Amino acid sequence: MSFILSVNFASNWFAMGFSPTGAMIGSSALVGYISPEGGDGVVKQYYLAGKTSDQVFVHQGNLSIVPNTEVVTLHNQTMYMAFQVDMETVLTKSKKVIYAYGYSGIYPNSSGYIEGPHRATFETSLDFSTGSSIAVASDPITKLIRIHGTVSIVAWQFVVSLGAFIARYGRGWGSVCFRIHVISQVAGYLLGIAGAAIAIQFTRQLSGVVWHNHRIFGIVIIVMASMQVLAICARPKAESKYRNAWMLCHVNLGRVLLLCATVNALIGLNLANNDALLMALYIVTVSITVLAFLIFEILHQRRIKSNRQVSAQSSTTKGISNYEMMQKM
Repeated sequence: MSFILSVNFASNWFAMGFSPTGAMIGSSALVGYISPEGGDGVVKQYYLAGKTSDQVFVHQGNLSIVPNTEVVTLHNQTMYMAFQVDMETVLTKSKKVIYAYGYSGIYPNSSGYIEGPHRATFETSLDFSTGSSIAVASDPITKLIRIHGTVSIVAWQFVVSLGAFIARYGRGWGSVCFRIHVISQVAGYLLGIAGAAIAIQFTRQLSGVVWHNHRIFGIVIIVMASMQVLAICARPKAESKYRNAWMLCHVNLGRVLLLCATVNALIGLNLANNDALLMALYIVTVSITVLAFLIFEILHQRRIKSNRQVSAQSSTTKGISNYEMMQKM
């Protein structure tokens, strides 16, 4: 039987494993990659006896590969791997097929070992006699990454932005404006904390991935958000001489926070290989936020202009009245 697989070249390597149970342990896998130096693609068989490097054996496995059929090639940023397998061994020892692909920047070393984690995409139950397949399960790490991204985007790009809008454009609402602003900011803060907790959970299992910049931005954002929440408790009274200074710091720190959150979201999307679901959510959320900002800002500026004209007319009328009174005197 001939097999052909494809994956975005940003993944660097990808694999197809044949497993009796659907688990990685006990499976035989073919891994294809193109080295960073270029040249011909490489296909190697591995026997996965365990999850540590000393339990992964290169050039071993239960698959009988037809000689000279393995090939890896690159076309329009898509990497293809093809090979032929003697199905007698597969039919007797393997019932499920598992797939995995690597993160950007992680390649097998000169000995063929992959120094870093992988991202499993899904597992299928494949009927080799008919070629039909049924998806069984997706990778829990991928699910956690998507949950983290979704929660974080909703928290920082939507809920916190909503609170900032209310503070700027709802000043005429009185105390209701302040209450909605506080509720939305605290809600966004708690969602952000939840997103960070999810990230801590799955990054422990992906120690080989370079999260450095994303992690630093995330810590800075959480620290700034904590300061903003604490600032609510330390809010000076309206007649206090420190009120203007407090307001200046609070407003500008919030703007920096939103900017950092936007940058960090882009870094996170890049680390997630521009996951289609997260990318769509980000584009929709940012588009709604930007559109709402433009509409509210235009209305806000018109209201300011109108108030100035009314004030100017009132001053002119008052001046004329005073002049007429002086004339009568």
